[in-house]
Amino acid sequence: VASSALATCNTYLVVRALEMAKKVNKDVLTVAGGQHFTATAQESLEVYPEIDVIVRGEGEQTFTELVKSAKKRSSFSDVEGISFRHDGEMLHNQDRPLIEDLNSLPYPGYHFVRDFVHKYHFSAMAGIKAPYALIEGSRGCLHRCTFCSQWSHWRGTWRKKPPERIADEMAYCYHNFGSRFIWLTDDNFGIGEHGSRLADEIIQKRLSEDFMWFTQARCDDIIEYKHILPKMRKSGLRWVLLGVESSRRSTLEAFKKNITPRDAQRAVKLLK
Repeated sequence: VASSALATCNTYLVVRALEMAKKVNKDVLTVAGGQHFTATAQESLEVYPEIDVIVRGEGEQTFTELVKSAKKRSSFSDVEGISFRHDGEMLHNQDRPLIEDLNSLPYPGYHFVRDFVHKYHFSAMAGIKAPYALIEGSRGCLHRCTFCSQWSHWRGTWRKKPPERIADEMAYCYHNFGSRFIWLTDDNFGIGEHGSRLADEIIQKRLSEDFMWFTQARCDDIIEYKHILPKMRKSGLRWVLLGVESSRRSTLEAFKKNITPRDAQRAVKLLK
């Protein structure tokens, strides 16, 4: 049984879910993953006896190897990227290299939630009648804001899926699951040529006018690439979460945001 905590606030739910699994079958293998458990692998194994294994970092390849090893009842010592208990000790295998080509990953198993998609709505943005889906376009960020864990978790890299792949996945969710609102989960969308090409690809899909999408961006990127915004709007972009963080210059400098309060004002006006 596996569960993941994107952030510390999700930890309790993950641990309680694994605890329930152990109550049903004390011999079941329980696995936790995500950024919180990656950053606190030793501490989490010490504090939560419900967790047998922690998958650190990216889970696609690591979890696959772990399942194969568990099925064969073989040692976990050769599985890169995990922390686990063995004979009363907490062992931490070497890190697994990052996946070089994110486009090599298959689509997530959207079909597993086919019967539930219609129940989920991001009503604050898309209303109560627009089913939504989460799609990943990239991992990481090249900036190093002091309050953020993303650059550390992704080892200071920013890896993107091709715009064609992202648009295809959006269209797939739109046509097969009725998703009318797409949340592009990238920590930093980046805009630039990448954003321009994605907008072109989405427009070429000729999705209906009810198609909408949302992303997150830096204020300085909005300013630098303001000429791309009309095209992105045409492609269905309706909301942008800006990394404003603070209206005080001293705070922004402490955060190493490399922007000013004036940049935030300009970005908001450009989007409006």
